[in-house]
Amino acid sequence: MDNNEHKPDGVVLPVKWGDVTKAPTVYANQLLISHMGSEFYLVFGEISAIFHGGKEQLPESLEIQPRVKIAITRENMIAFAKVIQQNTQDFLDRVVQKQDDAVDVEEKS
Repeated sequence: MDNNEHKPDGVVLPVKWGDVTKAPTVYANQLLISHMGSEFYLVFGEISAIFHGGKEQLPESLEIQPRVKIAITRENMIAFAKVIQQNTQDFLDRVVQKQDDAVDVEEKS
């Protein structure tokens, strides 16, 4: 999501991202979403399913380790969802196009 300008008290100020490489990277393979009032809460977590031994050593359950919790306003959640959906579609379109191109090359060989 890109907010190009912010208008406090009628003054237009440009908004730009700082160095995104300085933000920590957190791996997550699980997501829990809840909401209360006008805010959404996104909890990203990780579940590891690495086992040593046989079936008799399997645990009764696996625990998701929460890694990060983010609170988002309703308005931003709606905007984020649109941006995520569009980026996901753009990604899928590129992947399908690359696969189609690879098939065309193989057929011409």
